Amino acid sequence: MDRSGGENRLEADVLVVGGGIAGCFAAIKARDQGAEVILVDKGFVGNSGQTPYASNFMAFNPDWGHELDAWMSYISMTSEYVNNRYW
Repeated sequence: MDRSGGENRLEADVLVVGGGIAGCFAAIKARDQGAEVILVDKGFVGNSGQTPYASNFMAFNPDWGHELDAWMSYISMTSEYVNNRYW
């Protein structure tokens, strides 16, 4: 695929936005039903956004002494800034 910034036109029956667990599952199920599928993601498929946290549930609670800015900075940093709250 040309990554020079030019225009690429693709056709499909289903466009899935997000390559996390839910997006990959949706794409697989659509393909199982015979649909032509395109999956797009801002990072790496299967490893961006909240997917890394699926195995280690985390909760923000100010009553536990959590500070929102520190919490959000930690999430952005540990996801290698793919999970950027300002996007």
